[in-house]
Amino acid sequence: MIGKFNIVDFIKVNLGTKICKEFTIYLLLSIVIGVVEFLLHQDAFQMLRWIALIFILIMLSRIDMKKYIVPNCYIISGIVFATIISLLEMCINKSITVDNVIKNVFYLLMVSLILIIFKSMVRDNIGMGDLKLVFMLGFYYEGTELISLIFISLFLSGIFSMISLFLKKRNKKDCIPFVPFLCLGCIIYWIINF
Repeated sequence: MIGKFNIVDFIKVNLGTKICKEFTIYLLLSIVIGVVEFLLHQDAFQMLRWIALIFILIMLSRIDMKKYIVPNCYIISGIVFATIISLLEMCINKSITVDNVIKNVFYLLMVSLILIIFKSMVRDNIGMGDLKLVFMLGFYYEGTELISLIFISLFLSGIFSMISLFLKKRNKKDCIPFVPFLCLGCIIYWIINF
């Protein structure tokens, strides 16, 4: 029917029924985490950030585990959404000041520089998609939070790698998807900072 658009039918036609079910589950999980965040802190902006962030990270985790890629459209969507929410928050609540924005941009640039240096040292062991995703996370976390999140994620991926090597499931040259560890790291960081 002309003029009527149904997102569920669009997803089914373009992505398939199985992916549509996964998409719905991911979205519901993200909303549940966002609502818990709202109930704990009474901050609607933070709730919206969490819904978007967890949804993007879960979708990217799935893609990274299957294809070892991080599509730019998710990164750009995450940056745009975080920027819009921050601008709305700045206009409505006045809780974000220009000084906070400048400080966060400085942290974001420093973390990006560190990651670029790290990538040049380890060569192909970390992908550009992972670096771009960490850059996107800088729009959701402040500098010290982002550094803690990266360390948690690296620790988790290190443990996974050691267990995989010990069980002979992978060898030293195998790649592992890093996005699931970033996703898990975000959730663990959120739980730790209740």
